[in-house]
Amino acid sequence: FVKDVLPRVPALGYCEFFYRSEGADVGFAPDDRPDSETRKRLRLRNIAQLLSLEAMDGGISPTNWQKSLYPADARQRIAVCHEGVDTRRFRPDPAASLKLPDGRVLKAGDPVVTFAARDLEPYRGFPQALEAAAKVVRRHPDALFVFVGGDGVSYGAPPPGGGSWKDHLLASLDVPRERLIFPGVVPHSVLRQLFQISAAHLYLTYPFVLSWSVLEAMACGALVIGSDTAPVQEVIRSGRNGLLVPFFDTDALAETIVGALNRPDNFRELRGAARRTVEQRFRLDDCLARQLTLIGNLTGRNAAQAKETQFV
Repeated sequence: FVKDVLPRVPALGYCEFFYRSEGADVGFAPDDRPDSETRKRLRLRNIAQLLSLEAMDGGISPTNWQKSLYPADARQRIAVCHEGVDTRRFRPDPAASLKLPDGRVLKAGDPVVTFAARDLEPYRGFPQALEAAAKVVRRHPDALFVFVGGDGVSYGAPPPGGGSWKDHLLASLDVPRERLIFPGVVPHSVLRQLFQISAAHLYLTYPFVLSWSVLEAMACGALVIGSDTAPVQEVIRSGRNGLLVPFFDTDALAETIVGALNRPDNFRELRGAARRTVEQRFRLDDCLARQLTLIGNLTGRNAAQAKETQFV
């Protein structure tokens, strides 16, 4: 109702994700076949956004793929601009190390595979990553997997019988627990250290909102092994600045991880290219300048004037 309260003030809408029954997250999993009721609920879920789209003077989406989900007439008013990554803070550090609660010390150069998500659940490919980890530890004697994230559900549904996906999946996997580290939710500074240490960082996602963490990992020079899904394809070109595998192919994921651990020197160029991608397209200062320009265009002021505007 912002336009009803402030009818003469330009409104810039944040267009993060427009729900669809085809071509995005719903129906992505092989066993997910949305019925008529699901399709109706998705349409109703978009009601608030449709009202906002009608009222806004301009919109902003973090990525091109997220913008592409919106209705065609609305896309004409949506600019693409990410929130940005602080590449001065998130940068490679060959001397990075991290002491675990059990006394073990992880450092750059160790065969450490990282995974990070808000919660360890299917939308971010946790089941596939854990299954691949079980396959890798049987082939690589020293590999350690660090799974950062909470035990909630976030975007999907709980496992059969309830509880956490972590406990549900570990009950059926034959894997040495000492090779798997679950630190839960960690401070941002610890996450940065893990990205700097990582020999391979796994980022799997449904066709959904692109996680900020994958860009932070790339800024740290991590070798990202990602899912071959639309949000990831927008930032990673396989063999150029990272590696992509089919989302549900855990054999391919495991094989790619083993290759990264066995031949780390082969991927130095990809690591450097990953950081350059973030510097060129997602650097915080550049993104902030573009955001200010968008605000300035809406308010009729230039970027410097827009920067002085006070928002309540």
